[in-house]
Amino acid sequence: MRENGDYVKKWKIISLVFIILTTVFFLLTFVFSSLYISELTARRQAEKRIEQLQERPSSSSTYSSYSDSYDDYDYDDTYYTYNFGDAVDFKEGLSIAVTSAEEDSSVKMNNVLEGEKKIVVSLTVANETKQDVTFYPEDFVVYSESSYAFFNSATYDNDIPDKIASGKTEEIKLYFTCYEGEPFAVNYGDVIWSGSQKKNSNSI
Repeated sequence: MRENGDYVKKWKIISLVFIILTTVFFLLTFVFSSLYISELTARRQAEKRIEQLQERPSSSSTYSSYSDSYDDYDYDDTYYTYNFGDAVDFKEGLSIAVTSAEEDSSVKMNNVLEGEKKIVVSLTVANETKQDVTFYPEDFVVYSESSYAFFNSATYDNDIPDKIASGKTEEIKLYFTCYEGEPFAVNYGDVIWSGSQKKNSNSI
């Protein structure tokens, strides 16, 4: 009887270990699948955004992909170009300055494909209003001279706030990957920052 009891106990332990391992495997599969889907969605959104932005006229861009003639068309939308470091006030209440967009191979990112370069975009975001303002890091788009970068989900590891608190200033880093290297331009809303743009009025 004792041997039978030990035998049953042994199989209960084995069954429990099997259940735990199966659960862990399922959770890991779910997590990695979610990260992949998030990365794929971000890439598709970036492709759509660049198509939309390339169809809009620029106020003073030096990038060839932005400088096509639109004399035969009547557009209401324009976007405005600034130097890296210029702070721009947006209607939602945030003052945003893109201070740099540079390659950095030392940064850990998710699902980087062979041949892609790692890009770090540094921002200073200030909320000078009397209420919290929602901040969406996915709304930033990065370009090289003839290509565009993909938002990388490793950005979320940087403790980026969902909202910028009233009266607070946040230093934020966003991660992207791109098949081409510097120089880069950064778009948010109707504004583009780069290292070679002419400074305009800082209110949008």
